[in-house]
Amino acid sequence: NEAMVCSDIYTYQAKLDETDPTISAKNADNYIQQSTSANPSDYFNFGFGISSGSVSCKLPNGTVITNVNQIPFGRHVITCTATSGSNRSKSASATFRHQYTGTVSSYTCSSGTLVNGNQCRTTETTGYNYSCSKGSLYNNTQCRITNTTSYNYDCGGATLEGTRCKQYQSGKPPTLSCAGKGSLDSSNRCAYTPTNGASSHMECYNYCHSVSGGGSYNPQNRTCTCDTKYADPTVTCESGFTASGTTTCYKYVYSDAKKVCPSGYTDSGSTCYKYTYENANASCPESYSPNGSNCARSHDVGATPVYSCPTPGINGENGATIYASANGSTCSF
Repeated sequence: NEAMVCSDIYTYQAKLDETDPTISAKNADNYIQQSTSANPSDYFNFGFGISSGSVSCKLPNGTVITNVNQIPFGRHVITCTATSGSNRSKSASATFRHQYTGTVSSYTCSSGTLVNGNQCRTTETTGYNYSCSKGSLYNNTQCRITNTTSYNYDCGGATLEGTRCKQYQSGKPPTLSCAGKGSLDSSNRCAYTPTNGASSHMECYNYCHSVSGGGSYNPQNRTCTCDTKYADPTVTCESGFTASGTTTCYKYVYSDAKKVCPSGYTDSGSTCYKYTYENANASCPESYSPNGSNCARSHDVGATPVYSCPTPGINGENGATIYASANGSTCSF
């Protein structure tokens, strides 16, 4: 016989998961509809060690369920067990209660009288409303209208410009001067005759042409006399006055015009006003009608429904018969 020879030796190290899994209900009571679709384990918090694990959920009768829509209608305690890979397990339970919309069994009124089965009728009274088409309400039954108008402005003999009076004032006659360029003639012009020495008619012509336009040349004394040049004089008025031509200085003096209200109006300091009065309009608020010295209305509002849960008692946990109870319009076990 041939002998068997092992040429390779393998060594393995195994770790034992000694950690217990954890599991707890997120909420002790859970409200669901019959149409709710979710894994029961979604309602629990759970955790595992290094070997991971799985969660299994059961009805009280031991039936395994994988969706809450498998829970029989009513109220039941579901127990979920977390089992690790090392076969350690922990369990936790939570109550699941079905909810549904109840049935209206009656109606109630917080105030008023129940009519037509589901309406509450109340009668309210209130006072008249008084209003003014213009102006403001005065002493409840009258409207006081404030009429305003602008001031009249009076300047006496002066000129009115807006709300100011403009008064013409003449000053001393102006001072005329020629500023070193000639002298005043009888027409209050500055007359200036340019002269210059020149050695020829042409030189004289060119000079006079540049300053006044024409002139004459005296060859005996070589003098060039140009045509007289005229210019407006410098007109100077005393401070604050303006020249008008060469004979007059003037200025305008401004002052506030006198404010006067028209007859029958009173000065408020900023405008003119007077009051007129008329009877106020009496009316009932919307949806109210006159009722002697008051306004009244009757109106219906929806009554408050009272819900009941007509579903017959069903078997709950431990075989007990349970009934749904209403909280508003919602019934729950």
